[in-house]
Amino acid sequence: MGGEKVKLTPDSPEYQDLYRAAWIKQLKHDHAINPKLKSDLGQRAAWDGGKQSGNKGGRPKTDFKKLPDKAKIINNMKLNKISDQEIATMTGILLRTVRDYIKRYDLPRKD
Repeated sequence: MGGEKVKLTPDSPEYQDLYRAAWIKQLKHDHAINPKLKSDLGQRAAWDGGKQSGNKGGRPKTDFKKLPDKAKIINNMKLNKISDQEIATMTGILLRTVRDYIKRYDLPRKD
């Protein structure tokens, strides 16, 4: 005769609505206590910028004129068919660093 009790499960829409309301209430309480918990808009802007660059075909290429001096030196040596090991020895730069520059700036380039 009385009202039927419905058992709430995590899959039911009623449970999800109650959970969401409790979650929002707790977030407001936490933000009032500690303002540092509020979401950072800078991260959102960085995420959106990454999506835009991804749509353009990936990370924007660095203009050749804006390359660091070490990258320009490595580029010139790679254009002259000098190996990574020889470049590292001649310039005094670690081999790992030479390879990082080659990968990061897509060397050699003829720009």
